[in-house]
Amino acid sequence: MTQITLKVEKQTADGVLTKDEVVNLKKLNFRKFIGVSKTVKDIIETVKKDETLVEVFRSMFVGAPDLENETPEEKAERDAEFMGKLVLAFQTLAVEVPEKAIELLGQLSGIDVDVLMDQDFEIVLNVYDAVIEVNNVPELIERVKKSSELTKSAMKLKQLVQKVNQ
Repeated sequence: MTQITLKVEKQTADGVLTKDEVVNLKKLNFRKFIGVSKTVKDIIETVKKDETLVEVFRSMFVGAPDLENETPEEKAERDAEFMGKLVLAFQTLAVEVPEKAIELLGQLSGIDVDVLMDQDFEIVLNVYDAVIEVNNVPELIERVKKSSELTKSAMKLKQLVQKVNQ
């Protein structure tokens, strides 16, 4: 378990009181996992709906240009095109995805989204790092992949047995 200290503002009769609140981050349980899965799906769907953003990701990760042999003019043209696409995708990048991302962090950390939104950016990053650490996310991803592969193997075996019995 990891502890994070947040600054929480509470309205009182005398005004706004700011106090430190310590939050214990716990490992992801299955109930949280279901909510997290839905939010991740929403993020993916949000990105997929924005064709310009899909093009931006595609240009970054698939078929990247030969940067070593690129002329300064080609680089300038590529950069201008890339920036133009980012500007067109601004609504998705600057508003929709961050809102979903903070919702996801709230689900993973158990911290209310409104409380997270009021934190300094560095504190939010500390929460993010702690969530990754507490849940050992790289190991968790590998474990999910293993279970997925086992399920695929079981389904193939079931189909094979059904064919043999026919």
